[in-house]
Amino acid sequence: MDKLLKPDRLDIDSNSTNATQLWTHWKRTFQNFLEAANVSEDKDKLNLLVNYVNPVVYEAIDKDKLNLLVNYVNPVVYEAISECTTYTGATATLEKLYIKQKSEIFARHTLSTRKQQVGESIDQYLLILKHLSKDCNFQAVSADRNKDDYIRDSFIRGLSASNIRQRLLESATLTLDQAYNSARALEMAQQQSDSYIMSNSIVNSITTDNTLQNTAHETVTTDNTLQNTVHETDQNNMKR
Repeated sequence: MDKLLKPDRLDIDSNSTNATQLWTHWKRTFQNFLEAANVSEDKDKLNLLVNYVNPVVYEAIDKDKLNLLVNYVNPVVYEAISECTTYTGATATLEKLYIKQKSEIFARHTLSTRKQQVGESIDQYLLILKHLSKDCNFQAVSADRNKDDYIRDSFIRGLSASNIRQRLLESATLTLDQAYNSARALEMAQQQSDSYIMSNSIVNSITTDNTLQNTAHETVTTDNTLQNTVHETDQNNMKR
Protein backbone atom coordinates (compact mmCIF):
# COMPACT_ATOMS: atom_id res chain seq x y z
CA MET A 1 0.00 0.00 0.00
CA ASP A 2 2.87 2.38 0.81
CA LYS A 3 4.21 1.89 -2.69
CA LEU A 4 1.01 3.22 -4.22
CA LEU A 5 0.82 6.77 -5.44
CA LYS A 6 -1.46 8.29 -2.82
CA PRO A 7 -3.47 11.47 -3.47
CA ASP A 8 -2.78 14.62 -1.49
CA ARG A 9 -4.99 15.41 1.48
CA LEU A 10 -8.19 17.08 0.28
CA ASP A 11 -7.82 20.71 1.32
CA ILE A 12 -9.98 22.81 -1.00
CA ASP A 13 -11.87 25.95 -0.11
CA SER A 14 -15.43 25.47 -1.39
CA ASN A 15 -15.63 29.22 -2.09
CA SER A 16 -12.58 29.14 -4.35
CA THR A 17 -13.24 30.07 -7.98
CA ASN A 18 -11.61 26.83 -9.15
CA ALA A 19 -13.04 24.58 -6.43
CA THR A 20 -14.93 22.45 -8.95
CA GLN A 21 -11.84 21.91 -11.07
CA LEU A 22 -9.68 20.98 -8.07
CA TRP A 23 -12.31 18.64 -6.62
CA THR A 24 -12.87 16.86 -9.93
CA HIS A 25 -9.15 16.23 -10.28
CA TRP A 26 -8.73 15.09 -6.67
CA LYS A 27 -11.69 12.72 -6.94
CA ARG A 28 -10.21 11.12 -10.05
CA THR A 29 -6.81 10.63 -8.39
CA PHE A 30 -8.46 9.08 -5.34
CA GLN A 31 -10.52 6.73 -7.51
CA ASN A 32 -7.33 5.69 -9.28
CA PHE A 33 -5.77 5.07 -5.87
CA LEU A 34 -8.67 2.85 -4.81
CA GLU A 35 -8.53 0.87 -8.04
CA ALA A 36 -4.78 0.35 -7.65
CA ALA A 37 -5.39 -0.85 -4.10
CA ASN A 38 -8.05 -3.28 -5.36
CA VAL A 39 -10.60 -1.84 -2.97
CA SER A 40 -14.09 -2.62 -4.27
CA GLU A 41 -16.38 -2.79 -1.27
CA ASP A 42 -18.03 0.45 -0.16
CA LYS A 43 -17.24 -0.29 3.48
CA ASP A 44 -13.59 -0.97 2.68
CA LYS A 45 -13.27 2.37 0.90
CA LEU A 46 -14.53 4.19 3.95
CA ASN A 47 -12.21 2.19 6.22
CA LEU A 48 -9.29 3.08 4.01
CA LEU A 49 -10.09 6.78 4.27
CA VAL A 50 -10.32 6.73 8.05
CA ASN A 51 -6.86 5.22 8.48
CA TYR A 52 -5.23 8.65 8.40
CA VAL A 53 -7.62 10.46 10.69
CA ASN A 54 -6.45 12.13 13.88
CA PRO A 55 -6.82 9.61 16.78
CA VAL A 56 -8.94 12.02 18.79
CA VAL A 57 -11.32 12.49 15.88
CA TYR A 58 -11.27 8.79 15.08
CA GLU A 59 -12.46 7.88 18.58
CA ALA A 60 -15.48 10.12 18.06
CA ILE A 61 -16.50 8.19 14.98
CA ASP A 62 -18.73 5.15 15.26
CA LYS A 63 -16.40 2.30 14.20
CA ASP A 64 -19.37 0.23 13.07
CA LYS A 65 -20.47 2.87 10.55
CA LEU A 66 -16.89 3.50 9.44
CA ASN A 67 -17.04 7.07 8.28
CA LEU A 68 -13.77 6.80 6.40
CA LEU A 69 -13.66 9.75 4.05
CA VAL A 70 -11.72 11.44 6.82
CA ASN A 71 -8.57 9.73 5.61
CA TYR A 72 -7.64 12.22 2.94
CA VAL A 73 -9.51 15.34 3.94
CA ASN A 74 -8.62 18.17 6.27
CA PRO A 75 -10.59 18.80 9.50
CA VAL A 76 -12.78 21.47 7.92
CA VAL A 77 -13.85 19.22 5.05
CA TYR A 78 -14.35 16.36 7.48
CA GLU A 79 -17.12 18.30 9.21
CA ALA A 80 -19.15 18.12 6.00
CA ILE A 81 -18.98 14.32 5.82
CA SER A 82 -18.80 13.39 9.50
CA GLU A 83 -22.34 11.96 9.48
CA CYS A 84 -21.99 9.97 6.24
CA THR A 85 -22.01 6.20 6.68
CA THR A 86 -20.91 5.11 3.20
CA TYR A 87 -18.30 6.08 0.66
CA THR A 88 -21.01 6.87 -1.86
CA GLY A 89 -22.82 9.16 0.55
CA ALA A 90 -19.60 10.92 1.53
CA THR A 91 -18.52 11.58 -2.04
CA ALA A 92 -22.04 12.75 -2.92
CA THR A 93 -21.84 15.26 -0.07
CA LEU A 94 -18.50 16.54 -1.36
CA GLU A 95 -19.96 16.78 -4.87
CA LYS A 96 -22.65 19.11 -3.54
CA LEU A 97 -20.06 21.09 -1.60
CA TYR A 98 -17.64 21.69 -4.46
CA ILE A 99 -19.71 21.51 -7.62
CA LYS A 100 -21.93 24.56 -7.73
CA GLN A 101 -25.01 24.61 -9.89
CA LYS A 102 -24.15 26.47 -13.05
CA SER A 103 -26.53 28.78 -14.85
CA GLU A 104 -27.42 27.44 -18.26
CA ILE A 105 -28.74 30.89 -19.15
CA PHE A 106 -25.50 32.65 -18.24
CA ALA A 107 -23.40 29.96 -19.94
CA ARG A 108 -25.28 30.39 -23.23
CA HIS A 109 -25.07 34.17 -22.93
CA THR A 110 -21.32 33.91 -22.42
CA LEU A 111 -20.97 31.57 -25.40
CA SER A 112 -23.08 33.69 -27.75
CA THR A 113 -21.32 36.95 -26.85
CA ARG A 114 -17.74 35.61 -26.83
CA LYS A 115 -15.73 37.24 -29.63
CA GLN A 116 -12.31 36.40 -30.93
CA GLN A 117 -9.73 38.34 -28.97
CA VAL A 118 -6.77 40.27 -30.34
CA GLY A 119 -3.88 37.88 -30.95
CA GLU A 120 -6.13 34.82 -30.57
CA SER A 121 -5.80 32.27 -33.37
CA ILE A 122 -8.76 30.61 -35.07
CA ASP A 123 -7.81 27.31 -33.39
CA GLN A 124 -7.65 28.92 -29.95
CA TYR A 125 -10.96 30.74 -30.47
CA LEU A 126 -12.80 27.56 -31.51
CA LEU A 127 -11.30 25.63 -28.59
CA ILE A 128 -12.54 28.27 -26.13
CA LEU A 129 -16.04 28.21 -27.65
CA LYS A 130 -16.15 24.42 -27.29
CA HIS A 131 -15.06 24.74 -23.67
CA LEU A 132 -17.73 27.37 -22.96
CA SER A 133 -20.40 25.15 -24.53
CA LYS A 134 -19.89 22.45 -21.86
CA ASP A 135 -22.06 24.35 -19.35
CA CYS A 136 -24.80 25.21 -21.85
CA ASN A 137 -26.74 21.97 -21.32
CA PHE A 138 -27.42 21.42 -25.02
CA GLN A 139 -29.79 18.51 -25.58
CA ALA A 140 -31.45 16.65 -28.38
CA VAL A 141 -34.83 18.38 -28.44
CA SER A 142 -37.56 19.27 -30.91
CA ALA A 143 -37.31 21.99 -33.52
CA ASP A 144 -39.85 24.07 -31.57
CA ARG A 145 -37.80 23.77 -28.39
CA ASN A 146 -34.65 24.80 -30.26
CA LYS A 147 -36.51 27.78 -31.69
CA ASP A 148 -37.79 28.86 -28.29
CA ASP A 149 -34.33 28.48 -26.75
CA TYR A 150 -32.76 30.60 -29.48
CA ILE A 151 -35.45 33.28 -29.11
CA ARG A 152 -34.98 33.23 -25.33
CA ASP A 153 -31.22 33.70 -25.64
CA SER A 154 -31.63 36.51 -28.17
CA PHE A 155 -34.34 38.11 -26.02
CA ILE A 156 -32.09 38.21 -22.96
CA ARG A 157 -29.01 39.28 -24.90
CA GLY A 158 -30.87 42.16 -26.58
CA LEU A 159 -32.59 43.65 -23.53
CA SER A 160 -31.78 47.35 -23.18
CA ALA A 161 -32.31 47.30 -19.39
CA SER A 162 -29.07 45.86 -18.01
CA ASN A 163 -30.60 45.32 -14.55
CA ILE A 164 -33.34 43.10 -16.00
CA ARG A 165 -30.83 41.17 -18.11
CA GLN A 166 -28.65 40.62 -15.03
CA ARG A 167 -31.57 39.24 -13.02
CA LEU A 168 -32.46 36.80 -15.80
CA LEU A 169 -28.86 35.64 -16.13
CA GLU A 170 -28.88 34.71 -12.44
CA SER A 171 -31.41 31.93 -13.15
CA ALA A 172 -30.07 28.41 -13.59
CA THR A 173 -32.66 27.60 -16.26
CA LEU A 174 -35.48 29.52 -17.91
CA THR A 175 -38.00 28.80 -20.63
CA LEU A 176 -38.91 31.52 -23.09
CA ASP A 177 -42.21 32.13 -21.30
CA GLN A 178 -40.49 32.30 -17.92
CA ALA A 179 -37.93 34.76 -19.23
CA TYR A 180 -40.66 36.93 -20.73
CA ASN A 181 -42.84 36.85 -17.59
CA SER A 182 -39.89 37.65 -15.33
CA ALA A 183 -38.77 40.49 -17.57
CA ARG A 184 -42.29 41.95 -17.69
CA ALA A 185 -42.64 41.73 -13.91
CA LEU A 186 -39.28 43.46 -13.41
CA GLU A 187 -40.19 46.12 -15.96
CA MET A 188 -43.53 46.79 -14.24
CA ALA A 189 -41.81 47.00 -10.86
CA GLN A 190 -39.32 49.50 -12.27
CA GLN A 191 -42.09 51.59 -13.83
CA GLN A 192 -44.03 51.62 -10.56
CA SER A 193 -40.91 52.59 -8.65
CA ASP A 194 -40.19 55.41 -11.09
CA SER A 195 -43.82 56.57 -10.83
CA TYR A 196 -43.64 56.53 -7.04
CA ILE A 197 -40.43 58.54 -7.06
CA MET A 198 -41.94 61.03 -9.50
CA SER A 199 -45.09 61.38 -7.38
CA ASN A 200 -43.01 62.07 -4.29
CA SER A 201 -40.96 64.56 -6.26
CA ILE A 202 -44.12 66.42 -7.35
CA VAL A 203 -45.50 66.41 -3.81
CA ASN A 204 -42.21 67.70 -2.45
CA SER A 205 -42.14 70.36 -5.15
CA ILE A 206 -45.69 71.51 -4.31
CA THR A 207 -44.87 71.54 -0.61
CA THR A 208 -41.77 73.60 -1.31
CA ASP A 209 -43.75 76.04 -3.46
CA ASN A 210 -46.39 76.41 -0.74
CA THR A 211 -43.70 77.01 1.84
CA LEU A 212 -42.11 79.66 -0.35
CA GLN A 213 -45.50 81.30 -0.92
CA ASN A 214 -46.23 81.31 2.80
CA THR A 215 -42.80 82.74 3.48
CA ALA A 216 -43.36 85.42 0.86
CA HIS A 217 -46.76 86.22 2.35
CA GLU A 218 -45.28 86.49 5.82
CA THR A 219 -42.58 88.75 4.45
CA VAL A 220 -45.15 91.03 2.81
CA THR A 221 -47.19 91.11 6.02
CA THR A 222 -44.10 92.00 7.99
CA ASP A 223 -43.24 94.75 5.52
CA ASN A 224 -46.79 96.15 5.78
CA THR A 225 -46.60 96.08 9.54
CA LEU A 226 -43.31 97.95 9.47
CA GLN A 227 -44.74 100.49 7.04
CA ASN A 228 -47.77 101.03 9.27
CA THR A 229 -45.56 101.48 12.29
CA VAL A 230 -43.40 104.02 10.49
CA HIS A 231 -46.51 105.84 9.28
CA GLU A 232 -47.96 106.00 12.79
CA THR A 233 -44.66 107.25 14.14
CA ASP A 234 -44.55 110.01 11.55
CA GLN A 235 -48.08 111.09 12.38
CA ASN A 236 -47.30 111.23 16.08
CA ASN A 237 -44.24 113.34 15.40
CA MET A 238 -46.27 115.79 13.32
CA LYS A 239 -48.84 116.20 16.09
CA ARG A 240 -46.11 117.18 18.47
